[in-house]
Amino acid sequence: MTILEISAPHDGLSGRVALPVSKSHLNRILMLRQLYQLPIDITPTEQQDLPNDCDIMYVSLHQLAENHTLYNVQDAGTVFRFLTAILSITPGEHVLTGTHRLLSRPINELIESLNALGASITRSVDGSLQIIGNDYITQSRDLWEIDCSTTSQSASALVMLAPLAQKPITIQLKGTPVSLSYLDLTISIMKQAGFILTRTDKLIDVQPYDPARQSLKLPHPEADWSGAGYFIALAALQEGSAFIIENLRLDSHHPDRALVDVIQKHFPFVHLEQIHNDIKITSTDRSNTASNIQVDFTNMIDQYPTLKVLCYGLGVNLRAIGIDHLKVKESDRGRVLDDAIHQFEEDSLQPLDVHDDHRMAMSLACLSCINPIRIQHPDVVKKSFPKFWDQLLNLNFTIKEV
Repeated sequence: MTILEISAPHDGLSGRVALPVSKSHLNRILMLRQLYQLPIDITPTEQQDLPNDCDIMYVSLHQLAENHTLYNVQDAGTVFRFLTAILSITPGEHVLTGTHRLLSRPINELIESLNALGASITRSVDGSLQIIGNDYITQSRDLWEIDCSTTSQSASALVMLAPLAQKPITIQLKGTPVSLSYLDLTISIMKQAGFILTRTDKLIDVQPYDPARQSLKLPHPEADWSGAGYFIALAALQEGSAFIIENLRLDSHHPDRALVDVIQKHFPFVHLEQIHNDIKITSTDRSNTASNIQVDFTNMIDQYPTLKVLCYGLGVNLRAIGIDHLKVKESDRGRVLDDAIHQFEEDSLQPLDVHDDHRMAMSLACLSCINPIRIQHPDVVKKSFPKFWDQLLNLNFTIKEV
């Protein structure tokens, strides 16, 4: 078992950070490329450093082109849901599976919605999906429904399918929606590409795609704001920091861009400045830090681990709202964080178990600004940020295998 020991530099952080492309952006773009046979704009460097989730999406779509019947998407939840929708309209019999944890994560809402429209999807005892693809979309009714109370990805999958229906479609969101910002990201990407759709509260109106009248062009995938959050937290924890995050925009539509608003409101000693296509982050005197803050994570749930660790490190009491669905992520993140912080308090060099969760590994790495820490299975970061540890080295952290 690999264990890394991470130590922060004594002085403020300096250097440059290179983020991967956002897996949320790229996986939506890849699904649209598959459904509408569009070219994709991605550089060789971005292709080389892809998050593992995007690699899995690429491989799965390549297998689809070769008429495979078995698809193992490992622990990639976004791919699991998006590929379910794609396979449901792809003629033939397909089996879609993954890790035990993945197969226990929410997807029943998507299955029920697609089957109500005419798809043929059943779930095996182990949780894998048996899918018989057929051309049900054009025969479906014009009102689609989806429960969004545990994930918005299922709604995103439906929205991306809807222009194929050859008629206007209205999608109604059921339940109390979570992570609507990610659904809005899907809608934003589609609008940039040339699709016609709007969301008004819980109703999404989607116009059919007419290749004779519409010219579509997929946007370039953005850098990963989810990954940027760890470095903003590190700057807050390491007073006197001044470093650059490359190719990141403050005017991004990525949901986790909302972290900046939280930082500016509650941690004003952290400054973010747009310099051309990069962001310069500096941190100054922390004397005006609030002792108690309240944050609603309903639309930026992936930033909860980062802010939880940041608040712990600064001695700030965090009242978190909108975190009920944390337990259905790659791990039960609320419990894992609490256990890890308790363990850190008892012995900072006792290796922390990240429960095969990339966001646990990266957020807990921020504790190294307090004391050196050790993390088990550090390679889990490849899911979203393959070169995360390299970027810490760029900021003069000391990392060694023990």
